Amino acid sequence: MLDRARHLDQLRRDGERLLAVAGGALDAAVPTCPGWTVADLVAHTARVHHAIAAQVRERATGPVPRDEVPAAPGPDAVVDFGAAALDTVVAALADVDPAEPLWTWGPTPTAAFYIRRAAHETTIHRVDAEAAVDAVTPVDADVAVDLVDELYDTVVPHARRREPLRLPAATLHLHRTDGEGEWLLAADGDRIVMTHEHAKGDAAARGSASDLATALWGRPGRDRLEIFGDETVFDAWAALAP
Repeated sequence: MLDRARHLDQLRRDGERLLAVAGGALDAAVPTCPGWTVADLVAHTARVHHAIAAQVRERATGPVPRDEVPAAPGPDAVVDFGAAALDTVVAALADVDPAEPLWTWGPTPTAAFYIRRAAHETTIHRVDAEAAVDAVTPVDADVAVDLVDELYDTVVPHARRREPLRLPAATLHLHRTDGEGEWLLAADGDRIVMTHEHAKGDAAARGSASDLATALWGRPGRDRLEIFGDETVFDAWAALAP
């Protein structure tokens, strides 16, 4: 997991990039979020930022109610709304000790959870905005490694608590080609077991950290991967992403 300074830099950088792309493409359809326009994407991301900021500032003992999160304005004002939300969440996360105990929906009951989640949510939606204008840029390699980790140590387990998702029976080995980084994904009953090791899986995928991360999150990148064995194994693990 990256430290707070790195995540806050990621949050600010990718948040500003998302808004810069959105400013000229609010009506564009987002291919990675069916049914959404870029304006919808900005509104969603901004409301997540406001919710996380409130969660941290209030030291809330449960999720902040949706009706207490500022409502998004219409498309004409949504970029300014997004910019204000980005400033708000960065300030809140910069002002809290990462070790501060907090209620979270994930396995880490501290502020560090929200620092990581805010950054990664923003990075993924930055990629979504870029996909809408066919101008996707790579994710920072260290961030991408943590995106893979968070997907399977936090996000997918949470999604499976809300709705039944069958875990793949076959194992998947992931090999990063632009630096150190390997994973083996396996299921042990209804639990995901993710290890960082060189091991043989039923299928394997090789590629840059960015392409592995974005492809597993259901974003562009899969066509640049080398996949060995049954490609449906990779697709089954990627299909777990919300």
